[in-house]
Amino acid sequence: MGMKLHKQGRLLTITLDKPDRNNTLDAALLGQLGAALDHAEADPLVRVVALCASGAVFCSGADLGGSASCAPAQAAQQYFRLLRRFTSSPCIIVALVEGAVQAGGVGLVAASDYVICTEAASFRLPEVLIGLIPACVLPFLIRRLGVHNSQMLALTAHKIDARRAVELHLADQLAAQGHEALRRLVLSVERIPETAVATLKQYMGQLAPITDRDEQLAVASIVAIMEQPGSLDRTHELIEHGLWGGKTA
Repeated sequence: MGMKLHKQGRLLTITLDKPDRNNTLDAALLGQLGAALDHAEADPLVRVVALCASGAVFCSGADLGGSASCAPAQAAQQYFRLLRRFTSSPCIIVALVEGAVQAGGVGLVAASDYVICTEAASFRLPEVLIGLIPACVLPFLIRRLGVHNSQMLALTAHKIDARRAVELHLADQLAAQGHEALRRLVLSVERIPETAVATLKQYMGQLAPITDRDEQLAVASIVAIMEQPGSLDRTHELIEHGLWGGKTA
């Protein structure tokens, strides 16, 4: 299993649990995350789903070094649809970030309803280093940061710390104790009628929609880039030199 589940009262905690692989996302883990959301949404007691991680890296994105990775189109579509579920789920999706986040991991954060981070958190979109773009991440990032700041992070591949993430609104709260901040958030949710969360998220989805066209454009962009000569060679070279997977400077 690439993750662990723990339910306590109104909270279902999902912990990414592949620290030896920097909690990379593959088809199996994406499927498990989708199943966990199914479980949460079917449980009338669960109001909040928290995404956490084991180890020093929250998530380093797609498992580009995996030997059994699926076709780019299928992988991109599966990932994009999971992020869309975050934005439309009747549960409140919280990302609790206590480590490094890069590439597709930033998408998990950007699609969450509320993001708590500690000083140990950092965020980076390094795709341009291998000739890629974060096509599936950007629609969700733009909803949080706006166009300019999203493009800046994607274009420069700069790493930002927790305080800068809060300034840009990539994160919503900087906490000394992440799990205590999460506990307080869950308690505050008790004051909110259950139907109000779903109604608000549905309305926000109409004001700032993530559309089927967005998905099609993201998937097509990734496929076109991956089909370019040398794209996989550049990816594997960066992995071999330790420049991909959450260990970047």
